[in-house]
Amino acid sequence: MNYKHHALACIITAIILSIIGLATNHLTTETLVYFWIGVIPYTLVITCDLDSASSVVTKLFGPFNIFAPFADFGHREVLHHYAWGPFVLIGWWLIPALWIGYTIHIEIIAGAVSMLWCHMFTDMVYSGCKRVVPKCVVKGVKYVVKGIKRVC
Repeated sequence: MNYKHHALACIITAIILSIIGLATNHLTTETLVYFWIGVIPYTLVITCDLDSASSVVTKLFGPFNIFAPFADFGHREVLHHYAWGPFVLIGWWLIPALWIGYTIHIEIIAGAVSMLWCHMFTDMVYSGCKRVVPKCVVKGVKYVVKGIKRVC
């Protein structure tokens, strides 16, 4: 699945979770801000795909890639695990932030974990669809979409 689709799925999920959180009084306007502080970086730049040297998010950092050690983990292994992935990616920032003395709100962690899980879920669905849907159907859909783009 490409970067844009992951980001779109995560943003839509975050909006739905925000609405549910506000409607059920689990989030206030203040805690909603903290939730989105966790959502935005873990949707756009700190994703499970940091374990691939050819991913868009890895290339965003260029020569200043502080996440380079994650490329040794193997793609879709540690960082794409539902427990270890969030633990590693959030701990990468959480431990130094706590050591310096920053207060980390649970809503920030909830936003980050929900976006990482959304990324993993969309990967799983996309990979499952690739295995189930025949290649001839995928080619046909791409051909039709390409034809529609030419007309428009």
